[in-house]
This record gives sequence, structure tokens and C-alpha cells, in this order.
Amino acid sequence: MGRTPRRSEVRTGRNTLVGCSIGLSLVLLSGAVGCSTDDGRRSIDVYAASSLADIMELVEDRYERDNPEVDLRMNLAGTNALVRQVNSGADASILVAADASFLDDLIYPTAAPPIPLATNELTLTVPVDNPAGIDGPEDLIDDDVLTARCATGVPCGDATDDYLAANGYAIGRSTEEANVRSVLTKVSAGEVDAGFVYRTDAAVTDAVIQIPLAGAPQVTVTMVQLDSERSTVDLARYLASDEVAELFEQLDFGPVGG
Repeated sequence: MGRTPRRSEVRTGRNTLVGCSIGLSLVLLSGAVGCSTDDGRRSIDVYAASSLADIMELVEDRYERDNPEVDLRMNLAGTNALVRQVNSGADASILVAADASFLDDLIYPTAAPPIPLATNELTLTVPVDNPAGIDGPEDLIDDDVLTARCATGVPCGDATDDYLAANGYAIGRSTEEANVRSVLTKVSAGEVDAGFVYRTDAAVTDAVIQIPLAGAPQVTVTMVQLDSERSTVDLARYLASDEVAELFEQLDFGPVGG
């Protein structure tokens, strides 16, 4: 069996022209690290968990405002999907995971140790009119109740599994979603009776009501730097700054170690 190629070797020649030819901030497929946009800005590909969509939008706006020569290109998906993409050779410069434990699955060396940025916790949500009359997780066992949850293997799905198992709860009927924002969308639209999301996701819409969970699992939002480009180092330093910590706090994330 041949050796596993280094990540830098996997990058060589893959989608470089495609990645460098687009100027979109939100991309679904990675481009090349260190390439430039049509307007001459330096692009940096940032892979971030779907649950971090709002904080990363603020980061993108502020960082590009203060660094007009930089174009941050955000790829948002479940942390497990992002790790798979990186392991397949995707040219991400920064990976921000919803749960630090998933970074253990990275198969390539990182350019710097992981840095915890904030914490989040699981909560139960229902549509604002709560048609099923859900009062807590004990009501989810009813076969007339449809609950949306993240699939096992996604950070919010694993947190849901841990919570249900630790407290002896069960779900009668459920849909399994690829990421937490898909769960939130279904609850907001009234397509399901309840859904497990992170507290900060529930806070972004008036279309759901939160039902706090006693002893809710916490996850640690964690950043890892995947290359040593100067522009990547500068961005990583900004993500770990007090300014970004304040943005996390404004969006109701908890502090690290708090």
C-alpha cells in the first residue's frame, strides 16, 4: 500500500483555476489557498460549522472592511462534513468547528494547535405557536410528535444523543438533518413539532420558542489553522482576538472556561 500523501501534495493542481476565478464570499467548493480574486484581492478559504453562520458573517464583514485587500470565502456545513472535505485535500486555510472533539478526525498535520473560541449548548425549540403543546423533552416520545434533530455524527446530533441517553428520554418520530440550521428551518416553518439546536441558533429567529434543557451538553467552538500563509496567520490571530470574543458574547455564545 502506498503512503498517504501530505495535504500540501493533495492540494497541488486541484481546482486552482476554478477557485481563483470566482469572487464569491460564500463558496460550496474550495479554491486554492493564496490565490487572488478578479479585483486583485487575496482570497482565504474559511471552513466553518453551519451553527456559526451569523458570527462568521460578522467576522467576514469586519475583517474585509479593515483589510480591503482580503476576500474571505466562507464554506458553511456540518463540522463532520468539513473535516471530510479537508481530509480529502480541500484547500481550506482555517477550519472553525462547532465541537472541538471532531478535530481529532483530521488526518493531516495542522499548522498550529487548535484554539478554543467560545462555548455553546444544546436546547429544545418549538414553533412559536407550539401546536403540539410541547413542555419538555419528555413529550417527544409521543408518536404524534415529529422532532427534527441533527444526524448522529454531526456535532449537534452527537450532543442530542448524549443528552437523551444521559436523561433516559426517547424520541417517537424524528427527521435527521445534515446540520443544525436545517433543523432550525424546519422548526421555524412549522414542518415539525420540535427540534434540538444550539442556543445561539434559536436566538436568531422569533419563529421559535426555546425550552431550556437541564444539564444540557456544552460544546467548544474551536479554530484550527491549516496552513502557514501570512494571510492565514493574520486571520487566525484576529479570530482569537478580544474583538471577536466580544462578537461571540453578543450572539449569546458562552466564554471558554466560563
